[in-house]
Amino acid sequence: MDFRATTPGFHPGPPSTLGGRLQVFDRRLETGGGFLEAVLRPHPALADEVEMLWYSHGRVPGHRDRILPRGRPHLLINLGRDLVQREVEARGTLRGTLLAGQQPTFVDLEAPEGITLLGVAFTCTGAYALDCGPQDQFFGAVAELGAVLGDRQGHLAAELRSLPGPEARLARVEAWLLNRRARRREVHPAVRWAARRLESGGGVEPIASLVKQSGYSHRHFSTLFRRQVGLVPKGFARIQRFHRALRLLRAAEPISASFVAHDCGYYDQAHLCHDLQAMAGLAPGELRKTPEATDRPSCPVHRQLTLDLAAAAPA
Repeated sequence: MDFRATTPGFHPGPPSTLGGRLQVFDRRLETGGGFLEAVLRPHPALADEVEMLWYSHGRVPGHRDRILPRGRPHLLINLGRDLVQREVEARGTLRGTLLAGQQPTFVDLEAPEGITLLGVAFTCTGAYALDCGPQDQFFGAVAELGAVLGDRQGHLAAELRSLPGPEARLARVEAWLLNRRARRREVHPAVRWAARRLESGGGVEPIASLVKQSGYSHRHFSTLFRRQVGLVPKGFARIQRFHRALRLLRAAEPISASFVAHDCGYYDQAHLCHDLQAMAGLAPGELRKTPEATDRPSCPVHRQLTLDLAAAAPA
């Protein structure tokens, strides 16, 4: 899909040398400031490990993104000023090169002095496959990449800062990922199969059924899944069910919350509301106000990961 042709207000950057896999968007907002954003579809050799590489640079006064749990770990390389991370009960900063594991709830991210951030959205098993360690140890956490890999990675961020613009920076990180395939770990076939079933089915298939079909005991299967994906199958299914509900709530034709709850496998509407509040911090009515999930609708990273908090705020 060519986002440049379908979204007003975004303008493509110069022609890419990455074989048409790169999309660049430059938007200036009427309220002041703007963002340069780029998305790189991964090299075919990385298709099983990486969903996309992305880059965001710019500043919008007072802007805050709400990062939603997505069921995927991320590599984050902050090339600019420190970012302010606000969790439900904590506050911190993001700096350097980081591995963000599976997150059980939302995180608010602020960039009062602007943002220059490069990221890698792994597939659910991608970080494990590229030898970033057992993923259960990073559940709900963000760790320095050097500590994860047992060596210093500060040179990668320094090299990226010396490169001109998003294309060269994304190409360099992709090359680094391709080199890591030499250390590739095999993902257990049962884990890969079960994760894909849960993703494609919106998390509604009973875990007991998947365990039975895998041929393993519940305990052994859950241990394998948690180690390679980063959370237990039930938790992974919960995130997929949450995003299925989110898509229905944002549908063009209004759908009742009771129908969404039934269709997505929740016990009842109260169960749906509880999960939406836990993962997005918002009620169904508030989520309906964010149909594109962000005020920058064309960029896939923001459409997939964030909510526009201004749009969700009550009038």
